[in-house]
Amino acid sequence: MPDPSRSSRTSGIVACGARRWHCSPRWASTRPTSRRLPCRHHPRAQQAPPVAHSLVAMTSHCVDRSRDATLNRAAVRSRSSSQPFAAHWRHASSLRSEPPRGLRSRNCPRAHTALADLGSHPLPAQKVDTMKHNVVVATHHKTGTVWMSTVFKSIARELGANYVDFWSHYGRLERALKPPFILLNHDSTFLQHADVLRRQDVRILHLIRDPRDVLISATHYHRTANEPWLHEKTPGNDGAPYQQKLNARATPHEQYLFELENSTGSTIEAMLDWQYDRPTCLEMRYEDLWRDRSMALWPRLVAFLGFEESEQEVCRTCFWQHSLFGAAGQANRRHARSGEVAQWKREFTQELALAFVYRFPDVLQLLGYEADDRWIEELAEAAKPASAD
Repeated sequence: MPDPSRSSRTSGIVACGARRWHCSPRWASTRPTSRRLPCRHHPRAQQAPPVAHSLVAMTSHCVDRSRDATLNRAAVRSRSSSQPFAAHWRHASSLRSEPPRGLRSRNCPRAHTALADLGSHPLPAQKVDTMKHNVVVATHHKTGTVWMSTVFKSIARELGANYVDFWSHYGRLERALKPPFILLNHDSTFLQHADVLRRQDVRILHLIRDPRDVLISATHYHRTANEPWLHEKTPGNDGAPYQQKLNARATPHEQYLFELENSTGSTIEAMLDWQYDRPTCLEMRYEDLWRDRSMALWPRLVAFLGFEESEQEVCRTCFWQHSLFGAAGQANRRHARSGEVAQWKREFTQELALAFVYRFPDVLQLLGYEADDRWIEELAEAAKPASAD
């Protein structure tokens, strides 16, 4: 029987990209957590792809998410004990010929993951006139989405490529993807359009960030941001908007806990659910790009994505002009507080660290940010007042 204290972590998270945070188990306490219902804000709620229904029906005997999560994490632990996940990262500075294994072994794939795995052969490629490959940029909330959007939108404009925002064309994406294209998805959930990730003419950049910094950045942003979903009525007894409920928490610690159970919790789940064994995908960390002030990683990155040598200098210029540390650093402050890495070291208390590990006990190891939980002890030591001589 699954451990109730751990099953609550995933039992109510729904594979919905548009409003994932509205589907968290403790956020929508009045909604049943054992059913896999699409978010009411998402187009899939009105028109779900038939293939998704068939896949769910085929696997209906094992959709117990709590049992699935327990088995997945046990499999990862046994696998990562001899080969740490951190060694799997294909950074632009050292690309590997052998792709890493997936982050989770799924005996019961979620609907959108199963869609991504349909078929054993890639889809036929379409001709790309300007670039060697079409490009897909997949990020997550508060992992550099605005940064990557401005960079690749500028690249598309300079090279005459077709820039496409995924969620602006959801449900009719095929008509918008006219090669050569650069497609950006801000939460890496592709649902019925997952076949674009299997195309032979597509190269993918997937960006993640330290979940602890995602928590800090998202909480500060959600307190004052004007994004529509933050001000819409939400499920629950009072129907108060997300931002109002967040700001109703009396202390920063309570606000962080609220985020951890809702929006940021869904973002962390999405980073764990990503399929990390795609040979056509370059896995990058936000922290590596942020520290790359000399732009040593960028040439390898754009080469992997298929930009020709004559186009790479254009890409380099666009990256610098729109980088968080380059020409556009001050302009980006409107969306990003600072963009700095390791903000959590200033914000985390030991109490918050313990709550984080209880909610996501192995996420930092799985994503390669920590080898163990000794960072909590180091945090406690740093908080002690210095002894007088």
